[in-house]
Amino acid sequence: MALNEALEQQNPEVILSLLEELIQRGNALEIALCNRHPDELKMLLDFIKWKIQDYRYQNVLVQVLRFVVDAYSGVIGQGLEPEIDHAVMVELRGILESEVQVAESLTSLKGQIDMVLKMQ
Repeated sequence: MALNEALEQQNPEVILSLLEELIQRGNALEIALCNRHPDELKMLLDFIKWKIQDYRYQNVLVQVLRFVVDAYSGVIGQGLEPEIDHAVMVELRGILESEVQVAESLTSLKGQIDMVLKMQ
């Protein structure tokens, strides 16, 4: 499968291009991500953990992560695959919470800068 090969090569640009293409093709992302072996799913989640903090990758990776969580919601958190549960429920959740805090701080800072610029 092309996605597995791209993930094994760990070339972020190739992986992102492939994911973007799958998203644009309608249900191709669903076909590519459903019924994946736990090791394949872990490889995808590891890539998401690695690159989700990079603003260039965030839009696509958030879409992919949302799909993974939706598609595997019956399995994630059930203890069937502890590594995947930990990757999603602990690691990715922590990363996303951190990103939300950064975004909130930047929004606050932007508001403060706007206020100072308006005073001049």
